[in-house]
Amino acid sequence: MLNLMDPIELDQLIVLRDDEDARKFYVMPDQPVIPADDEGMPDFLFVKFIKELDATTAAPAEGEIGGGWVQFRSVLAVTPERRRRVMEALRARLEADKAAGHRPFGLAIESTEPLLAAPLWIDGRVTLSTLKAGETGLVRHATESVAADLAGDLGASFGVELSGDGAEIFWGAFKGGGEQQIPILISYQLTYKARVSAKMVIKASREVIHRKVWQYARPYRLLTVPFPRYVPVPFTGVLDARALGALRTQLRVPLAAMLERGQIQQAVRETIDNKDITVTIETDQAGGEDADKVQEMLFKIATEVLSDRVIPAMFGDGAGQPGAGGEQEARATKELMELRDNVGQTGESSFDLVLDSLSTIERTVNPNGPIHLLLGSPQALASCFRELRLSDGFFSLMKVTATPVGVNFERDGIDSIHVFLRYEEQDEAHPDRPWIRREHDGLLRSEQDAIYWRFDTARDVRGGHKRAYQYRTEVFYREGGPPSATEWITRSNRLLSITPRAMGALRVELALTARKEMVESARVALRHESSKGTRFEAVLELTPEASKRTWFQYTGDLARSDTEQESRSYSYQVTYRLGTAEISMPWVTTSTQTLEIPSPFTKVLTFNVRPQGSFEGVSHLSGDILYEDPRYQYRIVKSFQLDKLAASFSFVAPVLPGGPEEASWTARLNRADGSAQELEPGRGPQGTVWIGTDLAINVLPDLIDFEHDVQLAVVQLSYNDPTHDVAESRTFTFSKTARAPQTWSVDRRDPTRGQYDVDIRYVAYDRTKSSEVHLRQIGDKVLLLDRTAPAA
Repeated sequence: MLNLMDPIELDQLIVLRDDEDARKFYVMPDQPVIPADDEGMPDFLFVKFIKELDATTAAPAEGEIGGGWVQFRSVLAVTPERRRRVMEALRARLEADKAAGHRPFGLAIESTEPLLAAPLWIDGRVTLSTLKAGETGLVRHATESVAADLAGDLGASFGVELSGDGAEIFWGAFKGGGEQQIPILISYQLTYKARVSAKMVIKASREVIHRKVWQYARPYRLLTVPFPRYVPVPFTGVLDARALGALRTQLRVPLAAMLERGQIQQAVRETIDNKDITVTIETDQAGGEDADKVQEMLFKIATEVLSDRVIPAMFGDGAGQPGAGGEQEARATKELMELRDNVGQTGESSFDLVLDSLSTIERTVNPNGPIHLLLGSPQALASCFRELRLSDGFFSLMKVTATPVGVNFERDGIDSIHVFLRYEEQDEAHPDRPWIRREHDGLLRSEQDAIYWRFDTARDVRGGHKRAYQYRTEVFYREGGPPSATEWITRSNRLLSITPRAMGALRVELALTARKEMVESARVALRHESSKGTRFEAVLELTPEASKRTWFQYTGDLARSDTEQESRSYSYQVTYRLGTAEISMPWVTTSTQTLEIPSPFTKVLTFNVRPQGSFEGVSHLSGDILYEDPRYQYRIVKSFQLDKLAASFSFVAPVLPGGPEEASWTARLNRADGSAQELEPGRGPQGTVWIGTDLAINVLPDLIDFEHDVQLAVVQLSYNDPTHDVAESRTFTFSKTARAPQTWSVDRRDPTRGQYDVDIRYVAYDRTKSSEVHLRQIGDKVLLLDRTAPAA
């Protein structure tokens, strides 16, 4: 899965590594672009209406004659040339890392051929920031915000209706052709899942961050001509809600507290550096030259994660606003965030957060910018920008572009989508041509395909064009079986989105994000009931190697309008498999279209099984160690065999929320003569598990100064177990000539009873400095003699 710990910047793109596949990388696209249609022209059209000389010809809308409209589709992608450069750079990086023996995230580099993948997008919206309907009257209507196509190319379609003045201003921006920057600012708000190979605890006060963010805010004034944008207003001092109100009263113009998105992260980072909020980081990274780099990266991640939580609390939906450096700049050149003082004043008083390597976190990315079009040829300019009279024959021709949205043909198991279109209307303006009937159909075989249909339209009695048509779909599946067909649906859109709902289907994308060492597979049972009461069920198996699958189920429930919600509720149950253990979680009802299957575990316990005592006459120690959570019938059992005193066995037990934090074990001592002795069973918390009848204590006098301080050290060790009638003791002496470590072994009957008593007498060269130390119920297997210990 995508990990935030090792970002790479290539060709001004952020590339992130996978933490379970050394050659897999995720690329973050950064620039909205306009795709091309079937004729190779940009999928963008601006039509400016010219006022009719014939006053009897009706306008398409009531009110002012003239105006214009814009329609276009935006996608977020990486160009093939840019992708090629990224692949070459990653290939060279993998080759160099492999030659140097580098192991990213501890993974061996077995292949140097990079694999590019898309992040696990779980939510996304696309916002039209500049052309908005408002008080200026330049824009009559606009599609301001739509959902991004997470299953496809992150595309979104927009439509804008302009007034006469708005059309004139918009048209004036493009006179002269050449490479033009359209005065439309597109902002993406995308959310994806990621992991961090560390534990981070963030304790952040909402009040502290709120105060810090306001220190970066500045007053901006809204200008509307020629296009809406916010420009800074001269101001000194620290801005707050009261100062902003006074400034509004003084200037009597629309003002807002604004700052750039990057300044939010800067404010959050300053609160971390100043220790106004606390960030605690634990990592497996040892010391060395890269340790500081890792710590800095983790603090950067903490800053970004915290900023992601701050933005919706203080900035509403987080949508950007068009900004410029001054009034002389006629178009937006930056994205600003409006700080709303009344947002986030209720609710939790902190942004506290705990992250660890087992959990996934949600991260946001906000690629944005003005849309660019290359209009170097007269043909492209003529295709995208048209100045027409309402009586022009152009308006009698309807062009419909049908594209699949929210569909992944491979994962959804779809071979093709057959789209049927028909138009049948009476031409009321021409009695001699009473009906116009047109039909068209085409196949969609991939997410990039599109069907283009052009047909002439009939007119109503007022002379307006009738644009309503009908369509239906038939979906053919790769695994065979009958196709699923829908009824006819009426639309008037020029951009027709063929969504799962438009195909009468429910689509749920499932993604297993648990680490492969935690979960071997996850079996997901799904069920849904249609509006007619029909019940649909499915079972899908997810593994780390095949971590994404889709439930694409035809239900017959159609989306009757563009505004009807795409998501519908369904229920699911996850059964995890880890070794021989199976964990069945409760049923859950949701309507999310991207269903993450995360790790069910909240922590990992590690038990290190070690032998103790003498191996004289012993062949080996063997046994089983068990972790069990009866609530879910979850148990892990591992067998171990220890054949020498230096042997060890590691037992890892992932823990479910609220689960036990102890393991139990049974063991057997197998002698060389073939006999065996069952040892007392044990139970305890994570850490070292000592197995064996003998309690072995190593006594080390390394800290004693036998040259100048201590002449003789007398150590008496005592062990008592009244339950099993065991009472043993042993005395050791250490001096300048006998300072080697010594070992004491006790034949125990209870392996869990490992405490002993110590009485030490230090005889100094200066008898007045002699001392005694008495320690009770010590559990350390290594007794390090320390003259500075408290004297009795």
